Amino acid sequence: MDKTGMYAASMGAAMEPEGLGTNASRSGWLAALFVVVLLAVAGSAFAQDSVVNVNTATPEELSQVLMGVGLAKARRIVEYREMHGPFEHPDELAEVRGIGPATVDKNRERIELE
Repeated sequence: MDKTGMYAASMGAAMEPEGLGTNASRSGWLAALFVVVLLAVAGSAFAQDSVVNVNTATPEELSQVLMGVGLAKARRIVEYREMHGPFEHPDELAEVRGIGPATVDKNRERIELE
């Protein structure tokens, strides 16, 4: 065996857990990847079916449920609510900087006021 072959063989042996063959390690990684993807999809599906009360929710809750609203915009919603009082109609959310009519329309079924 030449030097390159010896180096590759030694690296392969060092990288694989003892007692596991290449197929076992790959299938373990694939299973772990599958679980991560499944959890991510399930989490986003849960958020899509959720409703949030924009008059009582925390920024974290708002950003998890409302599409197109990250934590920064969610904080602005809460700041606006604290300065101007509770929202009386979903369209009022468009007055918050960064929240436009399109964002309100995308989330109309997720927005609760009471």
